Amino acid sequence: MTAGAWAAGAAAGLMLAGSVAWAQPAGGQSTVQNSSCKRDVAQTDICDWAPWVMGPSGAVLIADLKTPATYQVCRDQFQNEPDDQALTVLATGASVSAPPGTRVGLPRYSCALITGAKIVLQASGTPNRRINGFFRPLDLPPFKGALQWSAYVHTPAAPKVTTPILAGAAERRVRVCQPPIVPELPPAAWRKERRIFRDGAAVTAAGSAPAGFAMGGCVDLEAKSLTIDPNWADANDRVTNGYIAY
Repeated sequence: MTAGAWAAGAAAGLMLAGSVAWAQPAGGQSTVQNSSCKRDVAQTDICDWAPWVMGPSGAVLIADLKTPATYQVCRDQFQNEPDDQALTVLATGASVSAPPGTRVGLPRYSCALITGAKIVLQASGTPNRRINGFFRPLDLPPFKGALQWSAYVHTPAAPKVTTPILAGAAERRVRVCQPPIVPELPPAAWRKERRIFRDGAAVTAAGSAPAGFAMGGCVDLEAKSLTIDPNWADANDRVTNGYIAY
């Protein structure tokens, strides 16, 4: 399983920004379709393994839960990826490096078993190429299915509109996936990071700054409500689509 397969199969399942017009429901029938975990033969089964992608913020949030869980986290390899850039693994805010102060690395094609309520991978500097991999929990119930979410992009000239993708009175665990990077997008598309708001506050990675979620990646979260903020500086984008596994 590779991130390339995730991106290639998603080209058929996700519409590119501005490339497809929304169909109007007829006769009270919604055009929104429930989607299974395995949406296409070539696509990743996001209810099991899920891709992670590190954007220019230099940190990627794998999971942010109420109680610790064990995750298998693997680093893959994209073409021209900086495989010599070491990554620090943070579990519930603390580095898992030993001795303290050393960098864990997680080199390409390697995996680690990480236990924590909050799991973060952090680069030593700002990546000049995207860094990616896959993850899955080993001791949590599997997700049952996935739904597509859509968000209209706002630019400096347009009003800001956020999109709710989860709402309820009780917390639940979900997996939020950003739209994949497909061949039709420019190479710098991975630099478009979004923010996710949980119960009214921005989700954070390492520290208190809002986490940036890059295109092509997923994150496991527990929340009562989740909202996608699709803002990025690209006047050519109009709408974006992702998936939420439940």
